[in-house]
Amino acid sequence: MPWPNTNDFDLTVENIKSDIVCFANAKSVNIEKKSSNSIIVRWADRRDSKEAIFYIEDERVFVEFNSTTLNYRDFIASSYMADMAFAAQRILDVQQCIDIIPGEAIYKDERRSIYDTINRIVKDMTSLDNEKEIDTTKVLFIKGQAGSGKTIAMKFISRKIAEEYLKDKNDYLLFYIDAQGKSLSRIDEAISYAVSQLSFAFQANAIKALARNSLIIPIIDGFDELIGAGGFSEAFKSLSSLLASLNRNGTIIITGRSTFYDDNVLRVAANTQNGDNKINYKLEDITMCEWGEKEIALFIEKKYSYDKEMANFLKKNMKVIYRHSEGTNFRGKPFYIVKILEKMESLLGKTEIYKGVTFDASWYISETIDAYLQREALEKFKDRSGNMILSFEGHLSFLKELALELWWQEKRTIDIDTIESIAEIILEENRVPAEKWNVFIGKVPSYSFFKNSEFPDEKEFENQLFYDYFLALALKELLQNSSKFNLRQFLERSLLPESMIDFYKTVIKNCGINYQNIIEKLCDSVRNSFSGSLSKQNAGTIIACLTDVYNISNQKIKNIAFYGVTFSGKLEEIVFDSCSFQESKLYADFNKCTFDDCKIFKIYLDSRKIFHESKFTNGSICCHSSLSTQRALEKCGAIFETQLEDIKWTPAQKAILNLLKKFLEKTKKRFQFDLNPELEPTLREIVQDRNWETLVSILKRSEILCTRRVPRSGTDPNLYMLSESPDDILLALQYATTIQSSKISKFIELVKAIE
Repeated sequence: MPWPNTNDFDLTVENIKSDIVCFANAKSVNIEKKSSNSIIVRWADRRDSKEAIFYIEDERVFVEFNSTTLNYRDFIASSYMADMAFAAQRILDVQQCIDIIPGEAIYKDERRSIYDTINRIVKDMTSLDNEKEIDTTKVLFIKGQAGSGKTIAMKFISRKIAEEYLKDKNDYLLFYIDAQGKSLSRIDEAISYAVSQLSFAFQANAIKALARNSLIIPIIDGFDELIGAGGFSEAFKSLSSLLASLNRNGTIIITGRSTFYDDNVLRVAANTQNGDNKINYKLEDITMCEWGEKEIALFIEKKYSYDKEMANFLKKNMKVIYRHSEGTNFRGKPFYIVKILEKMESLLGKTEIYKGVTFDASWYISETIDAYLQREALEKFKDRSGNMILSFEGHLSFLKELALELWWQEKRTIDIDTIESIAEIILEENRVPAEKWNVFIGKVPSYSFFKNSEFPDEKEFENQLFYDYFLALALKELLQNSSKFNLRQFLERSLLPESMIDFYKTVIKNCGINYQNIIEKLCDSVRNSFSGSLSKQNAGTIIACLTDVYNISNQKIKNIAFYGVTFSGKLEEIVFDSCSFQESKLYADFNKCTFDDCKIFKIYLDSRKIFHESKFTNGSICCHSSLSTQRALEKCGAIFETQLEDIKWTPAQKAILNLLKKFLEKTKKRFQFDLNPELEPTLREIVQDRNWETLVSILKRSEILCTRRVPRSGTDPNLYMLSESPDDILLALQYATTIQSSKISKFIELVKAIE
């Protein structure tokens, strides 16, 4: 039966008293029993003394007050008590009008607008016919990744519900409580602050009575941010206290990041104070949906309704950016969309002609990451006094160190202990007072750039592009400040992601660097590396990237592997000494350049570019390129192999080579690996193949498979690595060509010897 009535009259009286106390002056409530089903209640509030008769009829409570009879819920909402109409008007007067598309959400596998979703749930809870949810507080957790629009959606619907309340279209209000980045650690502090800002006709304590009667639905926006301010126990204790005060009634809405929700800490919270049996809640999640092209276009039309030309230009560019950033899970997040539009608008200024102005996906991603990092530093990570704990640069250092740690470990997940250790190092380096460390570290698990890993107690970057971006920033510093030994170690770990190189390109465009020193350092650091090694390929990728940003001149580039790269811009008087080029696009202007003892396989030229006074010397060998490319390079002295024959393999040899291809596919992006199937489960099927012993013997005899002794526990201290590029090996298996190394040639001879 509906609150406050129960099967026990005395308990019903206690429930009524608990509500009236929330509006009355301290110790002013007096109750007198009038009959077996009625009481007289006298009390005083800030305005005057009051008296009312409460009686039960048809299992419902009614109130006689000032010669008027009202049902209990309407009495609590009336101008005599909470004055809900005034509260609705205050919400509209004080809370900013949100000019945005609130978006959609998923609840119980059904997708609809966030407004319809919440409105239906609340009306279902307040329905007298709904017996299922009686005696249970419903906790709705609005979850979504950082920037997914939780806050703007909650502000939007709280205003919309207030408007409908004043038009008698709704009988409840949503009370928005901003807990984000506040110097608060308990929900009651957040509620008191919000009530004081709105100047309602009631005090903060009355929120409990209004929530019990489903007249107000508190929205605690950013509950996960309360946790960092006072620790887990204090924040959850306040949540348990709020749930207990609702006495198994009403609804509350909590918003937080998905990483916080997925850690399942909320389910444990209320049970810690369940001794008096006042807590019984049902937790349900609502997931915010990202915007699509339709929502983005609609938002632009609304925001820029005063300037249709600007709106059309922005819609066109955002459409291109949206489609080119496919696969990024932040391209449809409202926060990012709003920030990038603001940035575009500021760059355009008051220009009336937008022809020729374009914004590419790399620019978009860099700008949005930077905007969100600013938000974390300035708004989210604050101490109890509301001050920023760590500077923007400190946050940046923290994320760069995490990216580097993942790179060194050759992993994409990192355990919480390591994250906290790195945080402590950064906090100490930035001289953050020790008493603020717990606040920062407490919030780190729900950091906007992280998501939960499939492994327990581990996190990973929410998007691969986040990892690439911060690694690119770390690479910039490494190239400028690191020793050649450390740089070589970095380059040997794995193939640099293409998107990371794009970010590096964006980074160095915005700051001056000494590219000559960087090229010299790269060549020097990989000088003793294996031919075609990962370090040489990565060095080649970085150097090719530099040609897209700078006009390179008067430089010697030695022992570098340019595999699958693109040269652009202008190169002048460059000497390529003992370099290899494979599947690369030489789209730059090569002026007075020399290719000395280079090996070139399948390259592409731009007919609009020139090899002016450039030359190939000391037996530089080229093969497998188009006829036009061959003619252009032969004019510069390049020697081309006249015939490329496909190698004929026997069935037994093919079985060995097919196994090799599988092996190279698993290891080509790895610097080192173990051949123990228990330690390397991805290689289990390969090493258990009947041809494995033969293959590994040939790889070792040709010195392509090498051992590397490392300090580690266990009986075998050796790890393995490839001394030749997997791409070079696979290329040599297809063609009878002379440009491969002596090790690959020996490998082919050994395979051919198999009968």
